Amino acid sequence: MTKITPTVFFSVDVETTSTDPNTGHLLTVGIQPVWWEPDRPDNVKAWLDADNFYLRVNQRQNYPEWFKTLTDPTSTLSWWLKQNEHAQAEAFRDDNLMRYDEYTTVVEIAMFVQRVSGNVPLTNRVFAANPVTFDRAWIDALWTNVWFSHGRSDIPAMPFHYRSLCLRSMGFGQRPRAGWDTPGRTHDSAVPHHALEDAIAQAKDLCDLLNEAPDA
Repeated sequence: MTKITPTVFFSVDVETTSTDPNTGHLLTVGIQPVWWEPDRPDNVKAWLDADNFYLRVNQRQNYPEWFKTLTDPTSTLSWWLKQNEHAQAEAFRDDNLMRYDEYTTVVEIAMFVQRVSGNVPLTNRVFAANPVTFDRAWIDALWTNVWFSHGRSDIPAMPFHYRSLCLRSMGFGQRPRAGWDTPGRTHDSAVPHHALEDAIAQAKDLCDLLNEAPDA
């Protein structure tokens, strides 16, 4: 049997001002790495890395525009106002919390992924989210925005491989009777809609899915 190269899945969650990266702004990013090594002699094939990543993005200059979008169906403002105070404070309300510009956000994400991955090849550095189409779109848009504002030579390359993992689809494939909207979600976030806490909960879901897979 061919030995499988260890893979690092990066469970990513973002919080945003809109459901569409073309009309909104990124507020926070949380990343929890998951290692997968199916050839291990024990029964634990997937586990959480001891390190994780969390960063608040400085969007204060865009708040006045956002605060006018209460009735916009793509805006998340009306949804945010129903969330718990701690999640709101982390995402945008608390001006005393450190927030970073988009260029710094890109650099810090790239450095974190490289530090965790070490010698793992790019093909085995996998972006994972639930659903992946939402969170990956925002990270791709972040890179594009910084590229156009700073120039390609000034920013690090995208640290994730272009192939990504959707935990929603993976969960549905393994547990179709649970229905389309819920598979892959078995762990509750310690603070719902806090990017890092959501990323950790997703990472635990991924560990379960990987360890319970029929051919694991």
